[in-house]
Amino acid sequence: MLSFKTTDILFGISNTSLSTNLVITFMSSTSNSSRFEVVELTNDGQCAIISLKDEDHTLANALRYIIVKNSNVKFCGYSMPHPNDNQCLIQIQTNAGFKAIDVFEKGLRDLMDVFQHMKHVFHKKHEEFVSNKNNI
Repeated sequence: MLSFKTTDILFGISNTSLSTNLVITFMSSTSNSSRFEVVELTNDGQCAIISLKDEDHTLANALRYIIVKNSNVKFCGYSMPHPNDNQCLIQIQTNAGFKAIDVFEKGLRDLMDVFQHMKHVFHKKHEEFVSNKNNI
């Protein structure tokens, strides 16, 4: 079982058998409900459709952008099946020898790194602003 905790997200992957059945969880630290599930996994894991629950274009488009920048990715796109459903479907297709789930996990980690950097820069600039304001 691979798992790690970020500031407010728990993520884990475990292979429960030798087949392509994977148990994947992506949970809020305040809730035990799964946030995504693998809908379809084909071509020895090179293609995957992943359903993100309770998410919209905000996370889906950012995650798609990060994943598609990976040189091992042939295709990454997302769709919203219906406007009233709080879910989006992300489809990933990778080059030979790479697993779509691994690319998805790397995309989540890279996106979290981007958010952490943005948070750091924001706080730094805010502190500079406050200190300059007090000097006036």
